[in-house]
Formats: sequence, structure tokens, C-alpha cells
Amino acid sequence: IPDQFKTLQINLQIAKLYRQLGSINNCKKYYFNCLAQNVFTIEALFALIDIGTSAQEIIPYYANVPLNFKWLITLINARSSEQAFQFEEAIKKYHSLFNQFPKNTYCLEAIGRCYFQSNEFDRAEYFLELLRNTDQLSLNSAELYASLLKIKNKYLEVNKLVCSINSIGNTNRPEMWMVNAIYLGMKNQKKKAINLAQYAITLDPIHPYAHFLLGTLLLPTNSQQKNQIEQALSEFREAYKLKRDLATWQGLVNSYLRLQNTQAAYHYALEAKQAMPKTSEAISLLANV
Repeated sequence: IPDQFKTLQINLQIAKLYRQLGSINNCKKYYFNCLAQNVFTIEALFALIDIGTSAQEIIPYYANVPLNFKWLITLINARSSEQAFQFEEAIKKYHSLFNQFPKNTYCLEAIGRCYFQSNEFDRAEYFLELLRNTDQLSLNSAELYASLLKIKNKYLEVNKLVCSINSIGNTNRPEMWMVNAIYLGMKNQKKKAINLAQYAITLDPIHPYAHFLLGTLLLPTNSQQKNQIEQALSEFREAYKLKRDLATWQGLVNSYLRLQNTQAAYHYALEAKQAMPKTSEAISLLANV
């Protein structure tokens, strides 16, 4: 199809396919085509930032937006700061947006997500719970909320979340299946949990947390199960290809160490340390290699 005949939806689907393949340059081209057609294509905007496109490359597309939409520049800078692991700066910008748009669920989700990634779990729980209370039908970042409650050993709260999510009945969203997979994993029903995580990936092949979750569920406690470790590693690689964060680096390093590939483990641990030099978990990751 010649470029001039590609609709916004076609450009978006091509971009997603290239992202799934890991072809970043082609992926960026088609996401930028989406912005050229409609600067309010937020899915394309967020995807560009998540694959490492700088704010300086994106902002020129918003030079002619009306004054009452200038908040988009703040949003771009906030998401870019988050992508660069500058969580404190990102939270400030998201709070600025939240002051402009009180009770905005995206801002609540983003602030909670930043606190989660910076391991400030109490604050993350506050904002993700506030998100759920503000919009009880929202599934956004429900998998992070479930994961957070699991980290804090709040098993009863995870059970309540599963019941709430299932009652919504939106089976086309991967978050529903991921939340259930997390809960089944907590109950040591690994096979069922793995099946649900795999189904979440079929619904959204470019959801990084779905691949990370499947990798975590596949990773065995026994280092002798080499094939299963390699399967887990494959999922961590997919998650890494889509979005880099501390949890994915930890999954990669742990997998490579179990495969006795110290060189690869050191590479990813060093990368994590360079990306997050003040984070104790990233420092520990490198020290453990």
C-alpha cells in the first residue's frame, strides 16, 4: 500500500508489527506517520517514548496545537523522564498535570507506576488504589497493582482484586488474565498461571509486563532445568526488547547466571547500573554477578 493511502489504523498496526519484530527504526517511522496524521494519537506518542525516542524529536509535531492543549508538552516530558528512569522528575510533572486535571486516572496510574518502579511501594499502593477507587472499571496497570500487593504479602487483597477484575468481565484486555495469573502463581498453580500469561500475550503481543510475567512464572527454582530457564530467558528478552526496566534486567541477569553465562549476566547488570546509578537494587544486581 503506498504511504499516501495508509490510514491511521494501518500505520498503527504496521508500527506494532515492527515493534514486535524488534525493528525499531521501521517502528518509529510508522508511529511518526501516525502523529503526522493525528497528533492526538496517544498510543503512538507513548510507544515512541517507550522505545527510546527523545522528547526533542517528538515535540515539533505539537508546535501548532491550540493553547488549551499545551499540556501535551508536559505529558511528553513526564513520560520521557519516566522512560529515562528519572522518576522523581517524572512524578513532579505528572503531579503538575494532576493539578490541572483533578481525578485524572492516567495521572494517578502514572504516578503509581513511577513509585512502583522506584520501589517506593507504600506510595505506589496509595496511588494505584486511588486509581481503582476513582474508576472501578479501569483495568489500567491492574497487573502492577496485583504484583505490588503480592510483594507486600497482601494475599487477601489480591484475592479481592481478582474478584473485582473478573466481575468487570472485559476478557479482551490482557490485564484481566495477568491479574489472574499472578493470583494462581501465588497459589502455586504454576501450569494454570503460565497458560493465562500466555493467553494475555496472544491478546497483546507487545505488552512488556505480560512477557516479564510469563518469564517469571517459567523460571524454575532448580538450575538443572536448562530448557525451562531458556524459555524464561526468551520471555525476558521479549520484555527487554519492548521496554527496559529494573525487573526485566533482574530477570535477564538471574536467567543468565543460572545458565552459567556470566559474561551476558554482567552485560545486563552493568547496563542496569548505568541506567539507574543511584538505585540500590541495580547496584546489588551488578555486585551479585
